[in-house]
Amino acid sequence: MKQKDISLINNTNHLTISVKSGTIADLELVKDRLITYISKLKEEIKLENDFILAAKKLEDSENLRVIIQRKSFKRPPLYKFKVNGEWKTWSGVGKKPKFLHDKNLEDYLIKSEPNAKYQYTTDKGEVKTWTGVGRKPKELEKLNLRGFPLENFKI
Repeated sequence: MKQKDISLINNTNHLTISVKSGTIADLELVKDRLITYISKLKEEIKLENDFILAAKKLEDSENLRVIIQRKSFKRPPLYKFKVNGEWKTWSGVGKKPKFLHDKNLEDYLIKSEPNAKYQYTTDKGEVKTWTGVGRKPKELEKLNLRGFPLENFKI
């Protein structure tokens, strides 16, 4: 039997089996995989039930309330906008808020700026910042050579 004839997809959400034609040996292979899958699933359910039972015993014995929650990941917001005087955010994933449908998203993008520790003015009059990490900017180095200590530029 070809690989295409038997497909066994195994994950936590579903199990799909497709057998078009095959020998008894092929069906035995599918049976063994199913038995393995079912035993793993039963073990997971038993562990989860044991955990819930232990939490309930702890609750009863110490008058505590135990809340069992699965970890979820919350994405950081990418866009920030004001609707009816209230600030709202959107991570850029999922359904787009109605307010942003006909707007240019770049106008509402949250700019992640590093935490600057030093601020200085260049020879051209531009105000720039430096975090203190990495190579020191040339303009700031020149000012240090002229006798201005780094502490003078702290924000």
